[in-house]
Amino acid sequence: MNYFIHQKLRKSPVENLCGIELIMDIIQENTVLSNPGVLGNGLLASNLSLGSRNQLLQYSLLLEDIYKESSYQEFNGGIYRDLIIQ
Repeated sequence: MNYFIHQKLRKSPVENLCGIELIMDIIQENTVLSNPGVLGNGLLASNLSLGSRNQLLQYSLLLEDIYKESSYQEFNGGIYRDLIIQ
């Protein structure tokens, strides 16, 4: 999905783009051990100041840290980030 988004955005005049997708660790490419109902949660924003972009990146790191010891049913509930920065 991010590859598709990134290819489309490279052709656009959009600047200062930041995309952050938070995905559960149990969801990997071509493998879903459990379906929590939502594959991931993300944010795509453009025309951000450098400070705002850095704040969003820091916030996503904090969320990664908060969820690292969590669980969903009997599965690991941790999350990882997938980033698009342009």
